[in-house]
Amino acid sequence: MTRLFVALAALAPWAAVLPMHGVPGVLAHALLFLAAAHGAGVVLGGLASRHDLQPLVAIQWGFAGLITVGGIALMFGAYTLPMQVTIVCMFAGVHTAVIIARWHDVRSISAGPWLAPALLLAGLAAIHMLGAAGDIGARPFDDDGHVLAQLKRLRDTGALEDAIGYARRSQLGGQLVLTALATVPGDVHLARLLEAIAFAAALGHALARIRPSDLASSLWAVLIVITGCALAFVPLDLATCWTAVGLLLALHAASDRENRANVGIAGLLAGALIALRLELAPLALAGLVRVWWPARRVRGSATFAAFGLFAVVLPYAITRWSHSPPSEIRSLFAGGALDYASKLLWPLAITAGLIIAVAIARRSTLAAGGMIASIACIVLIHEGRDSGGRQRWARRYLELAANIEYVRHSGIAAPVVGGYASVLAGAPRDATVALWVTRPERLDYAAHRFVDLRTPRVAPLRVHRWDAHTSKLERILVAARAEYVLVEVDDRTNERILGGSLYRFMCSPYAPACADDLEVLALRHPIVAAGDGLRLIDLRALSARPR
Repeated sequence: MTRLFVALAALAPWAAVLPMHGVPGVLAHALLFLAAAHGAGVVLGGLASRHDLQPLVAIQWGFAGLITVGGIALMFGAYTLPMQVTIVCMFAGVHTAVIIARWHDVRSISAGPWLAPALLLAGLAAIHMLGAAGDIGARPFDDDGHVLAQLKRLRDTGALEDAIGYARRSQLGGQLVLTALATVPGDVHLARLLEAIAFAAALGHALARIRPSDLASSLWAVLIVITGCALAFVPLDLATCWTAVGLLLALHAASDRENRANVGIAGLLAGALIALRLELAPLALAGLVRVWWPARRVRGSATFAAFGLFAVVLPYAITRWSHSPPSEIRSLFAGGALDYASKLLWPLAITAGLIIAVAIARRSTLAAGGMIASIACIVLIHEGRDSGGRQRWARRYLELAANIEYVRHSGIAAPVVGGYASVLAGAPRDATVALWVTRPERLDYAAHRFVDLRTPRVAPLRVHRWDAHTSKLERILVAARAEYVLVEVDDRTNERILGGSLYRFMCSPYAPACADDLEVLALRHPIVAAGDGLRLIDLRALSARPR
C-alpha cells in the first residue's frame, strides 16, 4: 500500500497535462504546482548537502527557489507562459525523478497518531483549493493593481512594464511571480489557488515539525489544523498571507538541529519574504541573522548569506527600478511615505502562534504554557464561529461549497469574454493605450502597450468638480505618453445622479459641465471606435503637448 501511495505521488501531478476540467482539473493543477515546489526544494537541498530533507520542508524551500528563478526570468523579460510552463514541468520532473530514484528505499509506513491530523488537513486543503479555484467573482486587486491583468501581462510579454497601473509600491513582485506558476497551465482566474495551496503547505510544515507520535501530540496537531481553518480572517484582495507564513516558519526552522539549513538557503528564504512584501523585510533580515549568528565564525558564512539574499532580491529590485513611474507621476499620487499594511500583521501573528504551538506540542508534559495556548486556540475557534458577515466560519465554508459547485458544473475557466479586440483594432499596433475597463485580463498585452488606470491608486484621481480645475488624470496620461484611452461605460454618472439632487436636476450623461475628468476626455477628443459600451479615444493631440 505504501508503494502505491508513493507511485501516485510521483505520477498524479502529470494528470494536469491531460484535458481535464472541473474538480479533477483543479486538483491536478494543485498537485503539479506542489510537485514543482518539492522538486525545486530537493534541488536546493542537494546544493546544501541536505539529501534527507523532509518533503514538507522541501516544499517551502521550493517556494523560495521558484520565486528566485521567476525573478531572474522577469529581469530579462522572459517570464512568458512558455517559460512558466518550462519552470513548472522541469521541477515537477525533478520531483518524479527523485521519487523513482529512491523507490527501493521506500519502507512500509503503518498508521499511527499522525494519520488523523494528516487526513484532516488533506480534506480541508482540498476544500480550500477547490473553493479558491471557483471564487472568480472575488476582488481581483491587491494594494498595487489588478492582479489578474498582470498575470495575463506576464503570460503575453514576460515583464511587468506598467509603472502606473502596477507600480509595485508595496512589493517587489514575488507573490505575483509565484501566483503565475500556480495558475499554470490553467486560466489566470485560478490566482487564488496559490494561497489555498500555501495554507495547506504552511500547516503541513507545522505538523511535520510536531511529528505526532502519541495521543497528546496528535491532539495538538488536530487543534492547530482546526484553529487555522477557524481564523476569522477573510482576505479582501490577493495579497500574501499563508505564503508568507510558510516561508517564515521555514526560516525559523532553518536553525533547528533537525532542519538545519546553511546560511545560503536561509538567505534565499529571507530574500523570498522581502520579494513578497517590503513590510516583511525587517523580520526576514532578523531571521537571517538568527541563522547566521551561530556560524558567524565559519569562513565565508556571511558571503553565502548575502549571496542567497541578493540572488532573490536583486533581480526584483532591478526590474522594479527600471519600470518605476516618472517623478511627475509619483508627485500626483497621494501619500508619499510607504505605510505598513495592517493586514500584514496577520501572517506575523499566525506564524508566532504556530511556532509557540509546535514548541508546546513537542514537549512530553503539559505545562502552564500549554494551558494558555489551548485557551488561545479555543478563543480563536469561538471567534471564528461567532463572527458576523463573511468572517463567520460557517459562512466561509458555505461559500467554499458554492464555489466548488461552480467548479464542478462550469469547469475552471471563467465564462467571460472581453470583446476588446474589435475596438482596439482602431489603434496601431504597439501604440500606448490607457485603460478603464472591467476585464483587463482579457486583453492581448503583446499587441499594445497598456497603462491601466482602473487601479486602487489611480482611480481616486477620476473626480467630478463643478469649478474649473487641472485634471490630475489628464496629467498622468500626458506623462505616460498615452496615445489612446479605452473606456468601458460604467455607473459613475448614474451614481452621481442618484447621489445628489443638484446633479440629478441639472445634468444629463456626458454633459460638458457634469462630466468627470475621464468623461471630459471623451468630449474633447475624437472617438476612433465604439461598440458594446466601449469607446476608443484618440489622445495623440494631448500627448503631443509640451510638458
